[in-house]
Amino acid sequence: MAEPSTSTSTSTSTSEVGEVTAILGALTQQDEKPAPTQEPKQPQPTTPYSWRTFHPPIGFEYITDCDRADEVLAVLEPCALGFDAEWKPAFHKGQPENKVALIQLANDEVIYLLQVSAMQSKSQ
Repeated sequence: MAEPSTSTSTSTSTSEVGEVTAILGALTQQDEKPAPTQEPKQPQPTTPYSWRTFHPPIGFEYITDCDRADEVLAVLEPCALGFDAEWKPAFHKGQPENKVALIQLANDEVIYLLQVSAMQSKSQ
C-alpha cells in the first residue's frame, strides 16, 4: 500500500513577489523623506553673572599676608567648604611642577582668596 504524500508545496507567483516588493519599497520611501529644512535656533544672549548681585551678604577678602591668613583661618567654623588651588602649569615633560600660587576657600558666608605666591614665611 502506498502512503499518501504529505509534502506541501508553496508556490509564490511572480505577481505576488512584485506586490510585496512594491509595498516594502513604498514603506521604505516613506521613512526616507527628507526632514523639512529649518534654520538652527540661535541661543538666547546670556546675562552677566555677578556673585554680589545674587549673594550680597557674602564677605570677600583677598589675602597676601601670612599673619592675616592665620587669623581668618583660625576663626573659620567647621562647615562645608569649597576649595580650589591654582598654579602655573609645567609645559615641558620632566619639568618640575610649580608651587601653588592661589588658594580659594569659600562657604555660604565668606570667600577667601589666599595669594600664597605673595606671602613671605615667618622664618624668613
